[in-house]
This record gives sequence, C-alpha cells and structure tokens, in this order.
Amino acid sequence: MKKKLKIIIGVVAVFLIGLVGFCAWFLSGSGSAEYYAQIDNTKVEQVDYDETINVVAVCPQKVIGQLGPLVEGWKPHKEFWEE
Repeated sequence: MKKKLKIIIGVVAVFLIGLVGFCAWFLSGSGSAEYYAQIDNTKVEQVDYDETINVVAVCPQKVIGQLGPLVEGWKPHKEFWEE
C-alpha cells in the first residue's frame, strides 16, 4: 500500500510541475508575433525578409528621432514655428 501511495504522489507531483511549467510558458507570450521593449513600448508588428529586411514598427517620437537617419525618406519632426 505504501509503495502504491508513493507512486501516486510522485505522478501527481510530476503532473502538477508540468502543468505549472506549461502555464508559465503559455502565459508568457512565447511564440507571439508582437515583441515589446519594456522601456519605451516600441512594438515590432511585421518583419519581411526579401532582398532587404523590411520592418514595420510602432515607436515613440524619441526612438524615431534616433533611427530616422536609417529610414529612407525620413525627415526630422519640426514644430509649426520652425518652418
């Protein structure tokens, strides 16, 4: 009887550990197509690999200003009084 009880407890423990691991993986967003940077909430929405790598992203103004020179046709933001 004791041996049977130990086996049952072991099986239940392994099952619970597996369930907790699966829930942690599932709720973490692994495999999601959207990635967020925690600092500035930049979000990569789409990446296409053709002859060049095309990235569609949502960024705050500060990040756009830092990456702007790398983007074709980008012009720095100007306030209405600067024109």
